[in-house]
Amino acid sequence: MPEHAVKPVFELIVVNQVHLKIVNERVTRHGDYRKGPSGKHEITVNASLNKYRFLITLIHEIAHLVAFEKYGRNIKPHGDEWKLTFQRMMVPFIRPEIFPNQLLPLLAKHFRNPKASSDTDAKLAIALKQFDQKETDKNYIFEIPMGSPANSGNNNSGYSLNVVLSWAKNMNKTISDIINNLLKNGKLDKAEFQQATTLALEVYLQCGQDDFEDEGLESFKSFIFNDKLMNELCIYGAFEENKLIGIMGTKNEGKHISLFFIKKEFHRKGIGKQLFDYSQYDCPANEITVNSSTYAIRFYESLGFEKTNDRQQTNGISYTPMKLISNK
Repeated sequence: MPEHAVKPVFELIVVNQVHLKIVNERVTRHGDYRKGPSGKHEITVNASLNKYRFLITLIHEIAHLVAFEKYGRNIKPHGDEWKLTFQRMMVPFIRPEIFPNQLLPLLAKHFRNPKASSDTDAKLAIALKQFDQKETDKNYIFEIPMGSPANSGNNNSGYSLNVVLSWAKNMNKTISDIINNLLKNGKLDKAEFQQATTLALEVYLQCGQDDFEDEGLESFKSFIFNDKLMNELCIYGAFEENKLIGIMGTKNEGKHISLFFIKKEFHRKGIGKQLFDYSQYDCPANEITVNSSTYAIRFYESLGFEKTNDRQQTNGISYTPMKLISNK
C-alpha cells in the first residue's frame, strides 16, 4: 500500500471495525466484503495486487460496508448509493503523495462515475497494470499496440500527464484543482444527451425570457430535439453527486459554443467557469465564438469574451455575438 495512505486506511479499518484478510490470488475478483453471522465485517483482498490496485480494492470493499450500513441491505451492490460512497471515500486519496502523476487524471475521470470493477475501465486498467511486480498472462482485449492497424485514426488515449500539467500551468491551477474539476465535469455520452436537452430547455425557459417570443421558443426546441444537430456537438456536463447540473455544447472543434446552461440554483458558484476550463483542456481553441443571451453576457465577459456586434435576432431568438481570442 502507498506509504501516505497507510494511516488514513488504518483509521477506516478501525472506525468501521473491519476484519481484514490478505489472501492468495483469486482469478475472478480482487477483493470481497461480507458480514459474517456474528455481525463481523470481513474484507478479503488479494495479496498479488500492486499497491495502487490494493488501495483501490480495499476502499471499494469498505465502501460496500459503509453503503450497506447507511442505506440498508436492500440497495444494489454497485448501485448509486455505493457509487456515491466509494467516490467520497476515494477522493481524499487521489493526490500526488499517494498515486503516481500518470494515474491521477485517469483516477479522477474514473471516479466521476466509478464502475463495479476498475478492470472495465480500459485506460485505467492498463495504466495500473504497469505497476504489477511480476509478469502476468492476463491481457485485456483493449490492449492494442500503438501503430497497429486496429489503432489507426483518432488517438483517444485518455488524459496525457503532459497535457494535464500544461493545462494546470496555463490555467494557474494545482493538481488538486485539476482532480476536483475532472471529478465534477466530463464529456457526455450520447445516451446522456436526453438529460442535456431537458436541462437546456428548463434553464432557457427560466433565464432567457428576454430573448425569445413564441417563434423563438419553437426554434430553440427544434434545435435541441433534433438528434442529427445535437449529435454534431461535443457536449460536456457538470455534475453534483452524479446529477447533471450544467451542460456546455461546442462544435467546429470547440470553436463555437452552441449551448451553455447551468441549473439556476447553481448559478454564481463557479460551475460555469469550471465547465468552460474543462472544455478548453479537452479541446483547446484559440478563438471561440458564441451568440450570447442577454442574461449570459456578463458571464461571458468574465471569461474574456467581447461583443463583436450589436444585439441581433434570427428566427425569433435575440442574441449578442461575442468572441474570445485566448492568445490576445
